[in-house]
Amino acid sequence: MRFTARRNWGTVPLTGMLLLLTVVLASAQTGKQGELQVDPHCAVDLDAGISECMVTLDGDGTEPPSHPSGQDHDFRLEPSGSRLYLQPRNGALIAKPTSVQPGLSGCVQARYSSSRLRVDGSPKDLYLCVQTNQRRYAELRIAEAIQPGAAQVIFRFRLLEK
Repeated sequence: MRFTARRNWGTVPLTGMLLLLTVVLASAQTGKQGELQVDPHCAVDLDAGISECMVTLDGDGTEPPSHPSGQDHDFRLEPSGSRLYLQPRNGALIAKPTSVQPGLSGCVQARYSSSRLRVDGSPKDLYLCVQTNQRRYAELRIAEAIQPGAAQVIFRFRLLEK
């Protein structure tokens, strides 16, 4: 196959065409992305890119122990004393953290668990892979070091498309 351009365009370098193709392919593999600020007891739906918190205002002692079932939440930030855990929900799975950005291939090959994962003491820029309850892969990056007893955890996330 021969790539040539019309004379009035001049010569179009093949590397420029390949660079454009690479950019298009790379952008096709990344879905929704953003930043989530998650407070203890709040749940996250990565497919929707939201963090939701349940607030009970009546104080009559009948507060539910967790978010109602039937939601699409992928995990919940659960405190236990000063410790903080990510608790997978609704069939979502979480892989152990890595200091290297995993991307789609790393998240596809990761070993997942439905067990809660302790995150307090995690440094900035630690990566986690999540398989959402809709069976999509997502990459979480811890945006700031997580101190024990933290009042909020900040994640940056990317949904990874096949």
